[in-house]
Amino acid sequence: RDNTVKAYRARLLAIGAKSDWTKDEAQAAVDAVPSINTRNLTAIAIKTVLELDVRLTPVVAHDWQLPTVDELTQALRGFKYETRAWIMSVTSCRLAEACAVTSSSIAGNQLVIDAQVDNEGNRLPTKTKAHVKTIPTWLAKRIAELDSVDSPAAVRSALARLSKQHELQLNASCLRSFSANYLLRNQIDLH
Repeated sequence: RDNTVKAYRARLLAIGAKSDWTKDEAQAAVDAVPSINTRNLTAIAIKTVLELDVRLTPVVAHDWQLPTVDELTQALRGFKYETRAWIMSVTSCRLAEACAVTSSSIAGNQLVIDAQVDNEGNRLPTKTKAHVKTIPTWLAKRIAELDSVDSPAAVRSALARLSKQHELQLNASCLRSFSANYLLRNQIDLH
């Protein structure tokens, strides 16, 4: 797609890529990128645009020690961003998407996830296409009380403090994994 190629070219410009690079020069540029996600995006851009066979960095699997339902319930009770945490845990949406949810995002038990929020509170279109999730009634009632968005940075910081306080892994990525792992542990077909 044109937009994808445009993004790849922008990535190559950002690293100072040259059309006459050798495979070793390109690989050195890839290896110099500090973030694994950006490093692999850079490698894909080089493979696609410059047609050089550079290697991708193997992705390291996260070994989340997910809390049980009871541990999560106890940890989140009274937490300022409890509803945001439950939105991520139940729907597997991203932190910025959970922070964009307000009472206008819900109709009955249907939650429409169609936006995300930046750290300044600006609503932006979601990175993926909008989707609708059926949620439990108890969560729908909580969401109906949300009258504003929250900053992802504030929620992330508060989750880090809560995680230390309860000695549990409570970050956005962990919470996104919670619902799928809960279903798998209970032998429920994810489809």
